[in-house]
Amino acid sequence: MPDQETGHFQFVDSLRGIAVLGVLLIHTGQRVPGLPAAVTAITNFGGYGVHLFFVASAFTLFSSLNQRTRSEGRPTLNYFLRRLFRIAPLFWVAMLFYLWWYGTGPQLWAPHGITWPDVLATACFAHGWSPTRINTIVPGGWSIAVEMNFYLLVPLLFTWLTNVRRCFWFFIACLLSQAIVNLAMQPVFLRLLAPDERYLADPMRLMWLPTQLPVFAAGFVLYRSLAPYLARHTDGDAGSPSMPRWPSLPSLLMLIAVLGLLLFRLAPLSTFWGTLFAILAARLAFRPSSFLVNGYTHFVGNISYSGYIVHFVVLDLAARFVQPIAFVTRHPLTHLAALYAAVVCGTMLLATATNRLIEEPARAAGRSLIAALERMPVRPIAAKRRRRDPFRSPQRDTADRPV
Repeated sequence: MPDQETGHFQFVDSLRGIAVLGVLLIHTGQRVPGLPAAVTAITNFGGYGVHLFFVASAFTLFSSLNQRTRSEGRPTLNYFLRRLFRIAPLFWVAMLFYLWWYGTGPQLWAPHGITWPDVLATACFAHGWSPTRINTIVPGGWSIAVEMNFYLLVPLLFTWLTNVRRCFWFFIACLLSQAIVNLAMQPVFLRLLAPDERYLADPMRLMWLPTQLPVFAAGFVLYRSLAPYLARHTDGDAGSPSMPRWPSLPSLLMLIAVLGLLLFRLAPLSTFWGTLFAILAARLAFRPSSFLVNGYTHFVGNISYSGYIVHFVVLDLAARFVQPIAFVTRHPLTHLAALYAAVVCGTMLLATATNRLIEEPARAAGRSLIAALERMPVRPIAAKRRRRDPFRSPQRDTADRPV
């Protein structure tokens, strides 16, 4: 979900901003009783902002690896260090804060309370594999678990998914496999959960990494479709790349075929919307709309990770502030508008602070460590193998030496 390291493309940062505003909308709507059904449907749609994050994350990770693989001596190690310093520090601080804010007693996602194994699993980002831990300590932390576990796969996928065709078939494989895995795991979850915990089985199947992989795969299709045009985009340009025409017709047909498959309910609606978001992103790459790609959404996108993490406490405080104002809470639509405005403003203020106080220093520390590692000489792999292979013949070793 939070990944803005290659923020050279303004449309990608703006998509992150739109995504976090959508997440704020769904959680605000859940605090306002009596909303009309149509308005509730609109606010609930904001929950798909998380999947817009996933599409943007897959796109930017492939873009970053493409740039850094050619310029760094240890691109894979550096990649994992960047991910760790980018995500972990703020998340660990959030864990401590929310343990204090909400306590460790029984709650919706932890019917029997929070234990030390829950804390350790969450700190290691392994909470995404347990129904009673996936969203327990840090509100919305399920998406962070999904992202961090997805990061482990990216370097391998980058070396294999080298064109649109491979990305498309990877998408289809993820689409089919998540349906099979979720069908097989449903009775397993029910067997492992206590009777009063079994309501967590369905949310688990909707949230965990296997269900989200097709959404990330849609982001890979997006990147490989645009890659020929992204190559023309220089790092110094903060706007969108110059793209004279839409990607090739086969790419479009593949995306349309994907939408057709999704209509057969092979995946949840989150995958359907994630695929549509990938098409929207491609459209914005060619023709940025000032309504969606502008200075405000770009600013929000730059602090979107902090905004996602802190908006839950801002929502709690804003709800306490707005609730006593009778003329506001008397009308659900007025209540929603006032509360959402307060949450957006409060989140932007607090997220700006946490971004500067926690995120930026952590990223700077990561960059310093990577720079120090890059200054160290990279020994050739062949030399290491010669030195470590006791069965290598001296004649073969001599033959390999340059004349």
